[in-house]
Amino acid sequence: MHTRTLQKIPTNWEKREQLRKKGQFFTPEWIAEAMIEYVVENAQLIFDPATGDGAFYSALKKLYREKQIQFYGLDIDEQVLNTPIYHDNGCTIEVRDFLLNPPPKTFPAIIANPPYIRHHRLSETTKIKLKETSRRILGFTLDGRTGLHIYFLIQALHLLQPQGKHLFCRPILVRGFLQKDYGNGLPPTFVLNVS
Repeated sequence: MHTRTLQKIPTNWEKREQLRKKGQFFTPEWIAEAMIEYVVENAQLIFDPATGDGAFYSALKKLYREKQIQFYGLDIDEQVLNTPIYHDNGCTIEVRDFLLNPPPKTFPAIIANPPYIRHHRLSETTKIKLKETSRRILGFTLDGRTGLHIYFLIQALHLLQPQGKHLFCRPILVRGFLQKDYGNGLPPTFVLNVS
């Protein structure tokens, strides 16, 4: 069985900047396992819109090897998706932009560690496309200071089946969401699903 190596955050400024540009901060194994334990109940399919190095699929295989739970994941980084763990019959992985080209279906379980990219690192073109996404889903646009992770949350909640389970690994996600006015005007179901 493939084991993941722990991601070490570089001390070198240039290397840290490369991670920040992609928003790639991978999920530790123990957190991935706890998250999988939560979302897997009654789910035959788990969706991860930002699969990265395979933390959640690895946890699923470790904890539920005997169950036939399917895993479907997306990522925009082809290099990351060449991770050996993805060469398996239990998962389907696509190189695809979750925000600009989401899957055309809903899911019973969604789990993710979304890329954390702050608004000032996003291009104006990307910001315009993200505003279109929020207008399509919410009926209005979000504040221009909204980071990429908030759009991931909104898109994921939009693709969650009724009574489905959703869990994002990002303590800053909740803090950032609550500190801004992002929640103002959201339908009550969105606010309830966030808590």
